[in-house]
Amino acid sequence: MSREIKGIACDMEGTIFSVEECHHEGFAAAARTYGIDITFEDVVNCPGVIGAGDPGAIAAILKHYDREDIVIEEFRLRKMVHYDKLLETLPLVLRPGFEQFFLQLCQHDFRRGLPLVVASLTPKAQAKPLIEKSGLGRLVPPERIVLREDVARVKPAPDVFLKAAELIGVPPENLLVFGDSAKDMLAARAAGALPIGVPYYWRRNSIAELMDAGAEHIFRDWRTINFKGLLSAIAG
Repeated sequence: MSREIKGIACDMEGTIFSVEECHHEGFAAAARTYGIDITFEDVVNCPGVIGAGDPGAIAAILKHYDREDIVIEEFRLRKMVHYDKLLETLPLVLRPGFEQFFLQLCQHDFRRGLPLVVASLTPKAQAKPLIEKSGLGRLVPPERIVLREDVARVKPAPDVFLKAAELIGVPPENLLVFGDSAKDMLAARAAGALPIGVPYYWRRNSIAELMDAGAEHIFRDWRTINFKGLLSAIAG
């Protein structure tokens, strides 16, 4: 089905920049304190973890390892201790090609460009230093960033992308959504938007999950996207 694209929404963590290693190492370290024998790779491959946010990812890990006796918030606090330590050592940068992609949006049509909204479920207190450290704040103003406190429901509910469309005055069906997880794709479809996968982990299982969740196209990273060509393909 052809679409006229009038705006762009991008998930943030894992999509525009990544602190995934810090999150997943943190999950693994916290799990081991409960006697769960788990590695970084086990966390990455655990069904339902990618893109789920802390509570959702922890619930998926505990269910997978049959340890639903553990309190999720207690686990999360243990995870955050490890996450914060790892984040201090991470040279946080935008994913390769994102800034060039952003410039393509600004130059589109050479008159109006296409507005971009960051649509994330990261809490504000956690998001602010990431936005500053990564340089994302140079490109996207605060009023074009949706965070966890701005919406009622988490993905795969459509709230975050409906809010993104509202911010720029674009009907959701005219919104193109970029994300790295199946939940991003499901939430975009639920909003009536068109989802595009840009997975951080280029693996068979992650690609399959994006396809099953309704990704219209999947790109290895931002450098492989020709925006003019993508719009042409969508327009049919």
